[in-house]
Amino acid sequence: MWTLGQVSQAVRNQNWTGIVPPNVEYLVVAGGGGSGYSTGGGGGAGGLLAGFSGITAGSQLWVTVGAGGAGGTTASNAGTGGNSVLLSTSSGATTGNIVASGGGAGQGYNTNGTAGGSGGGAGRWEVGAKYGGPGISGQGNSGGNNPNANNSGSGGGGGAG
Repeated sequence: MWTLGQVSQAVRNQNWTGIVPPNVEYLVVAGGGGSGYSTGGGGGAGGLLAGFSGITAGSQLWVTVGAGGAGGTTASNAGTGGNSVLLSTSSGATTGNIVASGGGAGQGYNTNGTAGGSGGGAGRWEVGAKYGGPGISGQGNSGGNNPNANNSGSGGGGGAG
């Protein structure tokens, strides 16, 4: 098995034998979540997955790159980030063998953050607490909580690693 760095170096040195490695090293990052409007919470980072996966020589490999979520407005909540997929079944697919989940949306006034690769941050609240969305274990972290009544949103969950 070769790392991507070893293959790249061999190609640069014109020493690559052309033998397809049976395993590939991957790093898949999903789109981040959008931030809430005004005093809303921050969007969570897209999920991150890294590792090795077997491949079949000569097979077609599909990859989908997730887009970032839209920011919130006075009329709508922020959007979650799109999933990124490696070894998917077709172009633009949202499912496959390796799926990094999009980041959770940060939310606005009186709203908890949403779940995602890393969770979105809680929005502003005047009484009591609001909570960040949960992150997915192995892909990211939970969004920030807003434990006390205050006039500011909380941060989104940071990326894995």
